[in-house]
Amino acid sequence: MNLVYALHPLFKAHVDVIGRDRAPVLVIDNFCSEPGRLVEAAELAFARETRRRAGFPGLVAAADQTFARSTVAHLMPILCKTFGVSGRVQNGGFDFQLMTSLPEDLSPAQMRPHYDVPDTDVIASVLFLCRPPFLGSAFYRHNASGFEVISPERVATYEAALALESIGALEGTGPLEGIGALEGNGAKTGYMTGDTAEFTQIANYGASFNRMILFSAANLHSGCAVRDHGFSCDPKVGRLTANLFLKFAK
Repeated sequence: MNLVYALHPLFKAHVDVIGRDRAPVLVIDNFCSEPGRLVEAAELAFARETRRRAGFPGLVAAADQTFARSTVAHLMPILCKTFGVSGRVQNGGFDFQLMTSLPEDLSPAQMRPHYDVPDTDVIASVLFLCRPPFLGSAFYRHNASGFEVISPERVATYEAALALESIGALEGTGPLEGIGALEGNGAKTGYMTGDTAEFTQIANYGASFNRMILFSAANLHSGCAVRDHGFSCDPKVGRLTANLFLKFAK
């Protein structure tokens, strides 16, 4: 399926500057003119082949790179202005993602915010191809370090702090004790849906159909989900997103 497309006639973009690190998030409502075609393309992609990606709690399917190239062509001026990138894309990737893992099946890393890469020249995006009551994506501050963006010089400090917190949780003495607040103060399982002992939510963007958010891949972030919203493997009814990653030359 050829995914060359036009911007939606009601395309609307704004930039939020979030948290203490003042990180920009580009928010676009009514992104592409025919989002239904993307859902159809996702159905074909998931029927053809799926895979698991380390860290993602669900299924991933390859997508037509024509859409990625069209997105870059449409958005390059605003990406350069918003994120201060060079405008020269070194490489990138585009795929469809379905959040299918149940809360009790998550790994410890999947139950906390993550950063994709410690590189502010990599821009990540999420295009929501689902609607409420599905939840969107949120951004976080790590309380112990105060970090919201994991730049290269912060990686060692951040990872060491996480390791100490994990040890404390196992021994019942660290800040992870009682992190069951993720699931109503029950067992220590579940997707991120708000603040925990370790992390404070600094911004949250709902899963409005045809909304795209773009941000530095170094930002701490997490997809949001709760049990009663379902974890279907069907792209037509599940939490479907299209995800684009762009590495810019310095």
